[in-house]
Amino acid sequence: MDKLKITRRNRKGNLTRALNELQSLIDGGANSTDIELVITKAKTRFEQIEQCHEELVELITDDNDFAREQKWITETQEEFMSEMFRLKKLMVNNDTEHNTDNNNEHEVTDTTGVLNGSNVTEPETNAGEGEPVVPGDNEPTAVVNSDRSNVDSGLTGLLKTMSLPKPRPKPFEGDPLHYHAFISTFTNMVAGISDDNLKLNTLMSLCMGKALEAIQYCVLKSPSEGLEAATKTLKERFGNVSVIVQAWVAKVMSYPKVDSGDLNAYADDLNNGYEALKALGYLHELNNQGCLKQIVSKLPKFLQNRWQRENYKLKTSGSIPSLTDVVKFVKASAKEISDPVFGSVDTSITTSLTKTKRNQVNNVSFPQQGGVGFKVKGDLSGVGYARQITTGQTNAPN
Repeated sequence: MDKLKITRRNRKGNLTRALNELQSLIDGGANSTDIELVITKAKTRFEQIEQCHEELVELITDDNDFAREQKWITETQEEFMSEMFRLKKLMVNNDTEHNTDNNNEHEVTDTTGVLNGSNVTEPETNAGEGEPVVPGDNEPTAVVNSDRSNVDSGLTGLLKTMSLPKPRPKPFEGDPLHYHAFISTFTNMVAGISDDNLKLNTLMSLCMGKALEAIQYCVLKSPSEGLEAATKTLKERFGNVSVIVQAWVAKVMSYPKVDSGDLNAYADDLNNGYEALKALGYLHELNNQGCLKQIVSKLPKFLQNRWQRENYKLKTSGSIPSLTDVVKFVKASAKEISDPVFGSVDTSITTSLTKTKRNQVNNVSFPQQGGVGFKVKGDLSGVGYARQITTGQTNAPN
């Protein structure tokens, strides 16, 4: 923990040096390219402070210590934002003074020419238009103003970006289905950061469970070697194409039977698996008649019957039903059932009628015959339904 505090303090010093450099460039009237580079440097160094702070507070268990560290990062952010606003204002003031000085110089030159009796050349005009041609001396000033405007716009965008809350990606626990999304998020987080030690620490802080156990040894290596070994291990263990394909196939095929209320979730998972296998070039793993039949069997009974009609139409037209057809059918059915107004009408009526019928069946009683009474348990439509003797006799008729 003390090491992280020292690292955070050193990075704050780096940020201060970047802001001082930006101050010097603005005072010296540097070009927009140099200013933009230093602005980017300052932003990167502030993000490094935030990342180091996040690693630090994860290790803190005492509430008072946590509150003190949060106060520190809040004050640091306010100081950074205040300094950036001050530099922006200074840059705008410098541009205003520069433009004023240029205008005064042109006015003095023109007056001197008139007092000395010099021949003042009339501005040329465009043929047939009579409009004066803009003197070429103003062009460099226009370019400078344009560059400054771009820097000012970039600085404003930077300040707005820094004021937004920092997103925290979901920890990676070793699920192959989430590997690509995790690596993409991590890559975007550390873009522009050259410190391999910071990258490795960030990667370790974003892993949990099996993923963290798989790369725990990487902290014993140098930062560059540890980062390379960690990313390689994660890819081999959880990002291997075969592992991802098997995970998607297992998820789709082991999905429990769904009812109308779970149809949207099933459609989403089925579509995600379809798109993932398609992108990886392994769509054939599920695109066979056995898998399609099992996928359809998880749907509610009324949708299975509807798919039978859809299957008949496809075969009649000369097409063989594919995974694409099944996914399209499930997605359309989910949208139909989830309609905010009419989606649940049929389902609710069917459910109500089913419950009523079941209750009526369960309460059926037969009159006593020969001193023996029977009460039915279960559905009368079933085979070999149970009979309960309601008297003391045991010789129940068949």
